[in-house]
Amino acid sequence: MTLLPDNKVPGLSVRMPNGKWVDAPTLEGSFLVKGGDLLRRWSNDRFLATPPRIVNRSGQERYAIPFFMDCHCDFRMECLPTCKGPGNPPRHEPISYPEYKTWYRNRNYDAPPTAA
Repeated sequence: MTLLPDNKVPGLSVRMPNGKWVDAPTLEGSFLVKGGDLLRRWSNDRFLATPPRIVNRSGQERYAIPFFMDCHCDFRMECLPTCKGPGNPPRHEPISYPEYKTWYRNRNYDAPPTAA
């Protein structure tokens, strides 16, 4: 999950499931909360991860100070109880954070895991 404070210089866009890029709105004094792939897994695909991009068309310098949050290494991630049911079984197997990071890296970068 990423928390971004309001930025007076616009530029953040997110790609929607249909492939269209949408500019993120800015509200003075607010934080933008961007759920990532972990939230997608926990919510049984209810909340989708949206790829971000920055396109600064303002002609001004733009700075952002994001706060990134992940779960603890020992935490076993599984579908939240409120996001599953008889007609909506979990779509993802339970996984530890290190297992998830390996899966994610291999899926996105096609790199075999390295020995620690």
